[in-house]
Amino acid sequence: MKQIVDGMNAVGEFGDKVIKDYPLTVMGLFVNKHQAFDFESFRDLFVINYSDPHANNRKLEADSVYCFNIFPRDTADGDTCITMKDLVKFWTGADEIPPLGFH
Repeated sequence: MKQIVDGMNAVGEFGDKVIKDYPLTVMGLFVNKHQAFDFESFRDLFVINYSDPHANNRKLEADSVYCFNIFPRDTADGDTCITMKDLVKFWTGADEIPPLGFH
């Protein structure tokens, strides 16, 4: 960490200022928060790009998204034999959400 701060300080003491003024923001870059998996955080992992609202496929896309959400919602509610962590691991290949998220 010292090396990072020293490097940032090479630009007008930027490192000391950022760490002093915004410690929680900086900590979020380097420390994994081990956030809990719930349905909302799981759903936020995905960005859905729908067709134009008047396109023929739009209803099919909405139906697909609805079905896509059923199992994770049931899992979050405890209605399945697996956990949300298991589901995230299966769908993403990661044991947990990385500190900076998926991109």
